[in-house]
Order: sequence, then structure tokens, then C-alpha cells
Amino acid sequence: MNSALYGLVVYGVGCVIPTPLDQTQQTPNYSPVFVTSQVQPRFGPLGPLSQSQLLSITMVASDANLDDTLQARLFELINGTLVATGQTTTLNPIVPAGDDATLRLGGFELALCAGKAPASIHYIYAVVADRGFQSPTSSVVSGNGLSDTNHWELSCM
Repeated sequence: MNSALYGLVVYGVGCVIPTPLDQTQQTPNYSPVFVTSQVQPRFGPLGPLSQSQLLSITMVASDANLDDTLQARLFELINGTLVATGQTTTLNPIVPAGDDATLRLGGFELALCAGKAPASIHYIYAVVADRGFQSPTSSVVSGNGLSDTNHWELSCM
């Protein structure tokens, strides 16, 4: 009799425990990537530039997550640390997007060699982030954000 009662209890408990609700599928977060063939000037050697020479930089990145707001920030590598130059821009969807709605565009205009010693070499890094940056001078992306990095080897005269 007891075994029949235990069997009934085990069967009844199995019927009472609800199955988990179907969870909505989350879209994976894809990393933004610089489209190096469209960044101007191209990453790599740059210059020589004079201290007063203004340079227009065009940043182009791609991100499969169309709702992400991409930001690009410039840094200089000084003693092994990325130091913010104070330049940040939002990369906006290219309108019309043509065949690739993932492309984003933004830019900077600045004198990269201003205040730099003549005949000096500087490593200028660009970082694109899909969740913004943790602070106005940080290269660290907020939240679970992702980023891409590339650089120029700047020669000043």
C-alpha cells in the first residue's frame, strides 16, 4: 500500500512542477569593425605633418547590430598607455545605405601634430565602441560592449 502511495505522490509532483516558459531569443552582440579600406587617411604611416596642419579623418565602421550607436575616440599611446586626445564622435548610418545597412560614418578635423616636437613619431589610436565609453577619457567600453582598435604612425615635422 505504501509503495502505491509513494508512486502516486511522485507522479503527482511531476504533474505539479510547471515547465519553464519559453525565453525570448536575445540577439547576439556583434563587435563593431573598422572598414579599413574606407577609413581616410588609411591606418598606418601618416605624415609628415606640420604643427598647424589640419587633418580631416573619416571613420567608417560596420556593426551587424543595427540598433547599436557607435562611438569612435582618438588616443595617443604614451609610455604604454592610451591617453585620450579629447576627440570623440558618433558614427551615424550612411544614408542611403546602399547594399550595406551595417556601415556607419563619422569624422574628426584636428591638428594632430599641434604641440608635438619636430621630427617626432607618435602612435595615434582609433577605438570604435558599440556601447559608448565608461568615461570621457576611457578606452574601456561600457557594459558588455565590444570594440575594435587600429592606429596610425604619425610623423610630425
